[in-house]
Amino acid sequence: MLSLDWRPFRKIEISRIANARAQFHVAIQNVSAVGRRFLGDSKSDRNANLFWIPGLSRMAGHWVEGNIIFRSSISLEDFKLYLVDDRVNTISGFEVKGSNHRKIMLWLEEQIGKLGLSASELALKLPYKLRDYPQLNGAPFDLDDNEAMDELGRYYHNSFLVLRSLRTKLDWKNEIQIWPHYFDLAVSVILKDSGDPETDTSITMGMMPGDNDDDNPYFYVSTWPHVHTSKLNPLNAPGKWIEEDWTGAILTIDELMVFQTEDQQGQLSSFYETAFLSLIEPLTK
Repeated sequence: MLSLDWRPFRKIEISRIANARAQFHVAIQNVSAVGRRFLGDSKSDRNANLFWIPGLSRMAGHWVEGNIIFRSSISLEDFKLYLVDDRVNTISGFEVKGSNHRKIMLWLEEQIGKLGLSASELALKLPYKLRDYPQLNGAPFDLDDNEAMDELGRYYHNSFLVLRSLRTKLDWKNEIQIWPHYFDLAVSVILKDSGDPETDTSITMGMMPGDNDDDNPYFYVSTWPHVHTSKLNPLNAPGKWIEEDWTGAILTIDELMVFQTEDQQGQLSSFYETAFLSLIEPLTK
């Protein structure tokens, strides 16, 4: 299978995906800590964001410059952390399973020190609160489910493929990123730039691999500020409008898997594009 091929979703127990999601959500905080530490604080914590690398099924942080340019990443194929140079040569790797946060941070400090940067202040000081996962409290990572890891990777991979294609088609400027707070992969389109991300008018398209309220993965289109989606015409695509704590549209994995595997990619693309185009007018009039 080519690295940029669509990977049809498969049905496996949602509890297995939820367990893989939980452990990776904790583990990526170590990757995010590198960008947050060496690139400085940023609005919306953007320096801690990660990027999907489709050819390697990895979530990678921003590039950092020491005596060489490098980045940290985590693999959804083997549950390992990697440091690579700007030619993607592996500098060092670390097995996450069986380890814990303290050991991972010690490894990172040691390896980054060899690259000419002082990592003594590298720490897991999060500007947000995560669910009280055992691994946040010192428990070892014990994920041993390759099928669940692979399926979790499909959510990021497939969403990335569709959003990247639409980004080119609709000339979106922002990058597709993975946000370590909620663990969603998303791209935001600024419709009205106020100069402050908190007051911009925007539409965000993304994928959530489950959240604190529901372990089922879903795809979403959200707006800021809120709009009255109940006044919009029904979506001419799979999914439905949302007007609750947030406004936009949502498509659950169960709704997408109703379609044949060869139709899933087109249906997901239709969901994102239809909702996006429908929301432009109420947000800009």
